[in-house]
Amino acid sequence: ATLGCLLNGAVIGFTGPALPSLMNRTDTGGVTVWGGGIQLDPQSASWITGLLSIGCLVGCILAGPVMEKFGRRIALLVFTSSLYTIGFLLILMAFNGAMVQAGRFFNGLGLGFVLAVTSVYIVEIATTDMRGFLGCFVQFLGSFGVLMIFTAGCFLNWFQ
Repeated sequence: ATLGCLLNGAVIGFTGPALPSLMNRTDTGGVTVWGGGIQLDPQSASWITGLLSIGCLVGCILAGPVMEKFGRRIALLVFTSSLYTIGFLLILMAFNGAMVQAGRFFNGLGLGFVLAVTSVYIVEIATTDMRGFLGCFVQFLGSFGVLMIFTAGCFLNWFQ
């Protein structure tokens, strides 16, 4: 359950190395997988950053009813992974800034689901002596995900 928190760090840390590339302020520039370019102004770049938080808010609100209806495990395995997959595919296949923004929103939905469901799931399945240990992995893996993305950002373009 806590491995999803690694993706939390990845989506939170994405904008740090990605925005300079998307705004054509690096050697590789904002070239897409399609070979075209993406030109972003500061306003669009700001939305790319902010839509993650908006998606997270919506995801946290939606996660409660979803995990009550389908269960915690299904909410994590199906809904969260689907939201993250849609978000990452939109970012990967983006040919304009709006697709990157939509991908960030879906990643925010996934982030909200993971934050809301993981803690409940851990409390329900773990023995009392393991809850604290497993609960630490939520923050640890989130921080490791940010570090992983910042390190990868030194070597890769925004869509890689």
